[in-house]
Amino acid sequence: MFVSDFLGTDGAKVAALDNGTGAVATYVVYSAAGSPLRLLVLNSNYFDGSTTRASQSMQFTGLTRASGTVRAKRMTAPAATSLADQGAAVTIGGNGTFSTSCVPQGTQATEPVTVSGGNLTVSVASSGALIVYL
Repeated sequence: MFVSDFLGTDGAKVAALDNGTGAVATYVVYSAAGSPLRLLVLNSNYFDGSTTRASQSMQFTGLTRASGTVRAKRMTAPAATSLADQGAAVTIGGNGTFSTSCVPQGTQATEPVTVSGGNLTVSVASSGALIVYL
C-alpha cells in the first residue's frame, strides 16, 4: 500500500538518488514531463524494538519549489520484525493501521515539510520510510 502510494498512477519514471551502498535509500518518481512528483526515503538500519531508535536526516537540494510547504507521509512499526497480521501497530500516516487480516483501517495523515531556498530536510527513523509529495 505504501509503495503503491509512492509510485502513484501519474509517474513515468522511477530513479534512485543514491549509489545503493548505504542503509538509507532514496528514490524519486518523475512525471512524463520530467518533473519530480514524489520522494521516497527508506531507512533500512535495523531496529529490533529493544533500544533507542536512531534516525537519519537527509537533505534534498535543487527543488523547483523555492520555498513553502510540501506534505509527507510516514510508515513505521514497533520494530523491523513487526507484522500487522500478528497484531503489531504497523502505521502509515500515523493513524492508518491494519487489522490482523491486513485490511487497512483508520485515516492516514500527512505532515508538513518546509522547503527553503529550494532545499528540504527530512528525518527517518531506523526501519522506517517516508514519502514526500513534491
